Amino acid sequence: MAGLALATVGLDPITAAPRYTFGQSEFLDGIAFVPVMIGLFGLGEVLGQMTERRTAAGPPPEDLGRIWPSVAEFRAMAIPGAVGAGLGTFVGAIPAAGGDIAAVIAWEQARRLSRRAQEFGKGSLEGLAAAASACNSAIGGAMTTMLTLGIPGDAPSAVLIGALLIHGIQPGPLLFQGNRPLVYTIISLMAMAAVLIALVGLAGAKPLARALRIPDAWLWSGIILLGVVGSYALNNSLTDVWVMFVAGIVGFLCRRASIPLGPLVLGLILGPMMESNLRRALVLARGDWSAILLKPLVLFFLVATVASLAAPLFRKRA
Repeated sequence: MAGLALATVGLDPITAAPRYTFGQSEFLDGIAFVPVMIGLFGLGEVLGQMTERRTAAGPPPEDLGRIWPSVAEFRAMAIPGAVGAGLGTFVGAIPAAGGDIAAVIAWEQARRLSRRAQEFGKGSLEGLAAAASACNSAIGGAMTTMLTLGIPGDAPSAVLIGALLIHGIQPGPLLFQGNRPLVYTIISLMAMAAVLIALVGLAGAKPLARALRIPDAWLWSGIILLGVVGSYALNNSLTDVWVMFVAGIVGFLCRRASIPLGPLVLGLILGPMMESNLRRALVLARGDWSAILLKPLVLFFLVATVASLAAPLFRKRA
């Protein structure tokens, strides 16, 4: 709801009347989602690390040992990895689910299927393979939903939708008709990225371990500096920088309260599309809500939404 409320700032999509701008012309185009993303996920994380008590960690190990798994380890991870990949793709296609939920579900399912369930939670390779493959494959599921329906499956795909909209590209069924080469390019790049990530991870594990020696203060300063520069460079406006700082404080408070940030991002990015389409539908229906709400598909989604909101309440009572 907070994301949808932020999405209403700016000009009305039908009447072009300014809303919630408080006399600031910078808000006529709405709140830019890029500074909000930088603040929520960048500055908010930095503030969280700066305020939490962190025990002094020892120096990183000089020798990480063997990186490539043995043949026996590959065989042990084959079935859990396949289970995690299948579950991750399915869960990733569900809006707002994400890789974390997919990893937890895959880990639990792999534990039930394993003959060495007692090793799970103690560094089991089977559990690691299931969770990692589910988390990675959830990206493909989220991208599938985003490209075919225009609905982001997680926060990164929501950011990608915003990037496509900036370039005038509307994700959804019509994307395959008007921009088919772009769709195939995205699919090809995802396949290439999966291979490159594996190669970079294997080749750069030992060098990247040295990054742990960089002092936290240097990392925090660099992240904040890049966030300020990136927010200002978007529209050459200090307003975006202040939006980034406010979003950072909100992100920090949400983390302290264990409130997920994904729904806020989804509401901010999908809000303008939802509002404009709803307003057009009401104009065509001459203001008759029953012409919209009594459609079978709309009723199905309304019932599913109410059920998803009410289910946690019944679980707590049970």
